[in-house]
Amino acid sequence: MKKSCYSSFIIHHSDNKGQSLIEILVALAVGTILIIAAVSVIAPALRANTQADKVQVSSALGKELLENVRVFSEANWYNISSLATSSANKYFLVSVSSPFVAATGTEGISADGVTSGLVGYWKLDESTGTVAYDFSGNGNNGTSTNGPTSVSGQVGQALSFNGTNNYVTIGNPSNLQFDTNTPFSVSFWVKAPSAATNVGFVTKTPTINGIGWYVWSFSGYNSLRFSFYNGTTAYVVSTSQIINDGTWHFATVTFDGSQNRSGMKAYFDGDLSGTGTNGAMSFSVLNSNPVNIGARNNNGNFLNGIMDEVRIYNRALSAAEIKTIYTSNIYTRYFYLDTVGRDVSDALLSSGGTNDPSTEKATVVYGWLNGPTSSFSMYLTRFRNNVFDQTDWSGGSGQEGPATTTNSSFSTSTKIYHSTTTGSIIINFQ
Repeated sequence: MKKSCYSSFIIHHSDNKGQSLIEILVALAVGTILIIAAVSVIAPALRANTQADKVQVSSALGKELLENVRVFSEANWYNISSLATSSANKYFLVSVSSPFVAATGTEGISADGVTSGLVGYWKLDESTGTVAYDFSGNGNNGTSTNGPTSVSGQVGQALSFNGTNNYVTIGNPSNLQFDTNTPFSVSFWVKAPSAATNVGFVTKTPTINGIGWYVWSFSGYNSLRFSFYNGTTAYVVSTSQIINDGTWHFATVTFDGSQNRSGMKAYFDGDLSGTGTNGAMSFSVLNSNPVNIGARNNNGNFLNGIMDEVRIYNRALSAAEIKTIYTSNIYTRYFYLDTVGRDVSDALLSSGGTNDPSTEKATVVYGWLNGPTSSFSMYLTRFRNNVFDQTDWSGGSGQEGPATTTNSSFSTSTKIYHSTTTGSIIINFQ
């Protein structure tokens, strides 16, 4: 439900079969700007560039994550209770299943909004585990092979590849099978040293010189190259700039499905750099091999470098869309959990007291690239099979309009009694 900064006390009831659950959500720290409808303001505001807009968008993204954490805990208390506590353990939520999956790390969010035709989107923000989640909504999750490491990226976290044997494999889903008569685009951020030559960035080919398509860098050129190979001839377009120079670059290749090399384009840091010359490509490069990130294939041409924000579209992006992605604002968010104590009268404490094993405090930290961070917090309490959440009533009893001042906490006299009649809860506040 939509929450506001109005003074209110709300109880939600739900019946989760197979478990007894009450989540008590007590919002504590309200940021400098009060966001009433977080999700509804994200889309129209994402393209804004002013400082005030960045504050609004980052706050909305933080509020959205806070609400998603509530939904995540309500679905099953184990979702929250199984996660490690303390601010050192950072998590974000991935909507690959109902309701979410918790991944470790800091989520980076590019505010470009270019989602039409997006069939694969690997942020590579996961700091542990072997799953590279697909954020396109198509379920094309990848598998990190031989341990690429999580490092700071251009957008949140990224994966660093050792140039020896590690990469990410996506598999061979039908919506990633492109040919010379189907349009598609590939984009990513990459940071590679000059020694990273003959390496694959994003490829779909059975062998190093097998039939397929690949986005790579070739020894002696060190430029971004986009190739179709039919087993005899390589049809290539490349950038004029060096991509392997140890700094971050945004690479994009597009193809219009025209079965002609003139439909191949390569962009470097948001600008068109190479266009294929006229030449018919009346052949097929379809194969059953997986899409790989960080290698030409699973046997060689491994990348020694860092990759971030890999996307694949089933259409040719326009020059304007590519520029939008390249220049978009970058936001970050994550949440962490803390254990909670209560005093002898069952009131929640900010620290100390007797540990309440059925209550945890969730804090969402949000901000933007090279900007400040802020946070929202809430309490989650399990009790049988009901759910209620409590919004800020510090504006005063009966207040119907928005709060005109920023409040930092809830009434200190709030108490939650969980030792009352079975199936009931008493909330006492003054």
